[in-house]
This record gives sequence, C-alpha cells and structure tokens, in this order.
Amino acid sequence: MNIFKQKKFGQGKIEIEQLGGGKIRYFSSVIGNRREEIISLFDLDSKYQIYFKRHYRYLVVGIVFVLFGFPFLFSPIINNDIAPNLVSLIFIIPGFYCFWMFYIKTINYLFFRSRANGAAVITLFVNVPSQEKFREFIDCFVEEIEKIRVNPEANSSQKLEVYKNALEFLIFEEVLTEEEGLNIFERTKKKLQSSTAVLHSIK
Repeated sequence: MNIFKQKKFGQGKIEIEQLGGGKIRYFSSVIGNRREEIISLFDLDSKYQIYFKRHYRYLVVGIVFVLFGFPFLFSPIINNDIAPNLVSLIFIIPGFYCFWMFYIKTINYLFFRSRANGAAVITLFVNVPSQEKFREFIDCFVEEIEKIRVNPEANSSQKLEVYKNALEFLIFEEVLTEEEGLNIFERTKKKLQSSTAVLHSIK
C-alpha cells in the first residue's frame, strides 16, 4: 500500500498515502468538506464499521414528479401541440433534481475510528474504485494497523518503533510531559540498543 485513491461522481474524492514510520497522509474532499492530515496508524482501531443509509423520500418524490410530467411530454406527438412540452418541464426538472439528491445523499461509508475515543478518523467510500480493489486495500490497511502493535516475535527495532508511537500518543493526549516521554524513550532505547528511531513529538 503506497497510495490508495477513491473518486465518486458528485460526492468527492479520498486519498490515503503511506508515509512510513507507521504514519499515513489522509486527504478527503467530500461534498464540500475538505480535510488533510497526517495520522499515526497506532492511533487507529483495526476494527472498522460500515454505515449505509438512503433517503427514499427523494426517490419517491422524484418518481411522482416524473409520472405527472410524462403525459405532458408525449401529448405533442398525439395532438401536434408543443405547449404541453413546456408544461412537462415543470414536473420533469424537479423530478430529476430529486433523483440527483437521492444519489448524492446516499451514504455508504466505511469508518476507521480512534482507539482513544471512538471518533471517526478515516472515512472511505465502500467498494470504490471497485469491490476487489477496495477489499484488497482494506485487508492490507488492517494488517498495517495490527503490525504496529507489539509483536512478541518483533525485533528490537520494530518494538522500539511501537513504543515510540505509543509515547508520542501519550504526549499528544497530555498524559505525559515531553520530558517524561523523552526519559522513558531513552531508557527503552538503551535497553533495546538496536534502533535509530527518533521521538518526533519531543523537541
């Protein structure tokens, strides 16, 4: 997984780029809301959620408008009169507008949430660009999240990377001060003695 791109007509686009060091760049521009940030995989829960909702009232109203408009649309063919065509637009244009609203307001998202507070951190369109590519990305992404946890079989460098991410998270949440985090990090690093990792949260 280097970069994963999604684009959905009328709804927006989403990008996830792997930066290394257990971090990703997340970009989202969905229905007027634009967001871009760097996210640590350590902060994410590997268990995702799918949310699906349709606003059927737009579909029903659209069908009603179109059904009322079609008789006026075909009347000129029978009566050789163009006036009903203009009347049909009064119904058909709002009808297609309702169909458009039904499409863009249909919600089919997958969420990855924060391990700390359960807030939605990453939002993705389900099965975009295709079901196969989407499924492949999700499986890979979940694997990357789970790899950032401490693995008993991980080498010293991998373990220190996990500890580093954990300390950065605790400093960000103000559970630890920068000085406390640095002291813990240096003690752990001396114990493992096999990594050049840097605790970026500490200046």
